[in-house]
Order: sequence, then structure tokens, then C-alpha cells
Amino acid sequence: MASIIELKNITKRFEEKVVLNDVCLDIEEGDYISVIGASGAGKSTLMNIIGALDNQYDGEYFYRGHLLKRREMDRYRNEKLGFIFQQFNLIPTLSAYDNVMLPYVYSALDNQKIEEECEELFVRFNLHNQKNQIVNTLSGGEKQRIALIRSIIMKPEIILADEPTGNLDMDNARLIRSFLRQMNEEGKTVIVVTHDNAFANEAKRKLRISGGKIIEDEIVYPLI
Repeated sequence: MASIIELKNITKRFEEKVVLNDVCLDIEEGDYISVIGASGAGKSTLMNIIGALDNQYDGEYFYRGHLLKRREMDRYRNEKLGFIFQQFNLIPTLSAYDNVMLPYVYSALDNQKIEEECEELFVRFNLHNQKNQIVNTLSGGEKQRIALIRSIIMKPEIILADEPTGNLDMDNARLIRSFLRQMNEEGKTVIVVTHDNAFANEAKRKLRISGGKIIEDEIVYPLI
């Protein structure tokens, strides 16, 4: 498979503290990667850099062989990446539908097409009746399903999930894990940070971070 993302010699500092130390990482198209490690190891910092949420680092970021410049990061993030966060990152005073449609504001996609896609996704995730409800009236599981819909509404190539099951009960956590496997089976590249080793072992590839370095890069089962 071809590389979709390549990080070269990434170093990230917060004042005098080195959080990521000369990290090199090659992510292939269609990978399903889990990232594990102790709190403070650098997992979320790495995810923020992969997600183009943080561009204040030393090193180089390549997308499909193209060296991304800082001025290209916002467009790249909006067009190529989908995010699922532990805290959902929804706007509580907006409806579920308006939260899902927020990424569309910055896109050039056809309005009717995106609205039809949105309707289909609300039905798929059994949220059709909650579509117009204000987010802060919904349960945690419903909020995370809304976040799932938002993560794929723009049809991203890469899905990034940072502790996506951390605040969920067992049933909703199982739904998230199933969703990520399905997205990968449909061809998406998936990267997930988790403290749950069983969840991590569902990936095809498992990275362990310690002290700001990738100390283990394990194939969990052979790619087909």
C-alpha cells in the first residue's frame, strides 16, 4: 500500500519540555492504527499533529508525498480528516443537525447532496427523531453518535479518534468500536488513541508511545 501520511523527525516542545522527540511515522492508506501509552506519553499531542490541529513543531508532514506547508493545514484538515473526540466537541446550544452540518460551512459541496447524506446518516445511526433536538438535552451516547455523523459527513479519507469510548457505557462503546472497524473495511484510514488494550488490539497495527517516542510498532494481524 502507498503512504497517505508520513511524519519525519517531528519534535514538539512545550516551553522547555520535549513532548515528542524526533518521531518518524509512516501511515499507509487503509491502515487501522491504535496508539497506546501512559498518560503524558505524547499520544494526544501526536494525534493533534496528525490531525493538523497543531502546526507548531519541528519536522516535516507529508500527505501523499506532498510536503504540507503551514498555510495548507486548514484546508487539508477540513477536506481530508474526520475527528471523533472523547468530549464530543459539539456546540451544546445548537441542534444535532446544525452540529453535523457545521463542517459544510467551509466546503464547496452541493447543498442538496450534503443534506440528503445527512438525513441518511441520522437514520443509519437511529437518531432521526433527535435530529432537531438541542444537543445539551441529549444523552452521552446520542452525542457521540452525532459526533460520528459529523466525522464522516464530508467523506474524509482519514478518521482520527482520541479516546472515543472514554465517557461511554459498554453498549455505546461497542457501537463506536464497530463503527471504526466498518469505516476501515470501507477503505478509510483510521487512527485511534485509547487506554483500552482490548480496543487497541482490534486495530491492524498498534503503536506504543513512551517518553515522546514510538517505542513499539506492532502488526496486530496481517493486512489482507
